[in-house]
Amino acid sequence: MGLILAEASPEQASSILVRARAFGESRLVCGVHNQSSVMAGQMNAASLVAALHGAPTFRSDVEAVRAELAAARTTGPAPDKTRCEAEAVVVAQPLL
Repeated sequence: MGLILAEASPEQASSILVRARAFGESRLVCGVHNQSSVMAGQMNAASLVAALHGAPTFRSDVEAVRAELAAARTTGPAPDKTRCEAEAVVVAQPLL
């Protein structure tokens, strides 16, 4: 999901991918998966997204999501800067 969201919002790709990595690593902290499972999930996701790029419907869907996100940014509430900064501090702490 992080790879697709980063593609749909390239100006926020770095922060999206950092958050996606932290979410994946949280599976270790919670004891749900082991490290090799998380790494395998990352490789599987990268392979899947690479394969999806060959599908014209995927590419058109990503373009539609970009347009939807642009519209939401003009009409939706602005993110809470304080909460975003607090989350960034937590996400920046390496787990491994």
